[in-house]
Amino acid sequence: MFPDVGVKAGATYKVNGRNYVFANAGYMTRAPFFNNMYLSPRSRNTTVGDLTSEKITSVEGGYLHIAPKIKGKLKLYYTNFKDGIESRSYYLQGFGTNSYVNYTLSGIEKVHAGTEISVDANLGMGLSAMAVASIGQYYYSSRPTATITVDNTNTVQSTGEVVYMKNLHVDNTPQNAFTVGLNYRSKKFWYVGVNANCFSNSYVEASPARRTGDIIDGVDENSQAWEKILGQERYDAQMTLDLSAGWSIKLNNHIKALKRNTFFLINLNINNLLDNKDIITNGYEQGRLDKSAVLSGRPDVFASKYSYAFGRTYMISFILRMN
Repeated sequence: MFPDVGVKAGATYKVNGRNYVFANAGYMTRAPFFNNMYLSPRSRNTTVGDLTSEKITSVEGGYLHIAPKIKGKLKLYYTNFKDGIESRSYYLQGFGTNSYVNYTLSGIEKVHAGTEISVDANLGMGLSAMAVASIGQYYYSSRPTATITVDNTNTVQSTGEVVYMKNLHVDNTPQNAFTVGLNYRSKKFWYVGVNANCFSNSYVEASPARRTGDIIDGVDENSQAWEKILGQERYDAQMTLDLSAGWSIKLNNHIKALKRNTFFLINLNINNLLDNKDIITNGYEQGRLDKSAVLSGRPDVFASKYSYAFGRTYMISFILRMN
């Protein structure tokens, strides 16, 4: 049983009718997710020892400007996660175990920190523009300990194994993202908009299997092999272009028998207009290792696995609305 709590508080100072300064803070505890509570959830009901709730502390502050022609927001944020638990499963080969194993990581600490900036401007004559930037750093701030279990037996291979993950980046999420958009709204009730998006600093999921003392013992800390074993792959920056359009038709103007205001709406969205198929949405390092290759600085003999985003996608919707 986890008696979790959560508290939030905030304050806003009104400088004048268009300028505001704000600050918010929060603290909460969160019970471990079900699939992380068990050492081997597919084959046994043994739970992780000393289970505890994750502690999350967050603060943010910023500035808000609201005017008829332009709106803007600047925000700084910092969030700390403590006592987290994660479970990862791999096929481990070449280090005395040729089997599917589970790495249950305890004592995980993470930091999410960064800034967000947004501007929305009315350019007149139906035109508006917006720009958004999010620049962050999300990383592990501790060296968690791992309990390693073999999935198809009741074997506990190791407990309290230190995993060298400190300062690695939180995986598979872009830590920098930027959007610029332009929108035109006609007086005849149709609109068209285009958005250009860029995102970068996204990293592969780091395997704890190759970051334990058993693996790096004997490797020179100043060597390229050390950097390759403990380093983390960063994906290339990517860009997409999105297009949206719509039209609203008042049916009462065409069908006089209608008693209520009735509208027919058409909306079209085309995402990833340039058909960029190189966007990695998820990737992870394999747990399979070749010991001789690792020690010679080639830990990626078994290459990482990736999932990619769809290319160009379309969506069209039709709505009948009666007021």
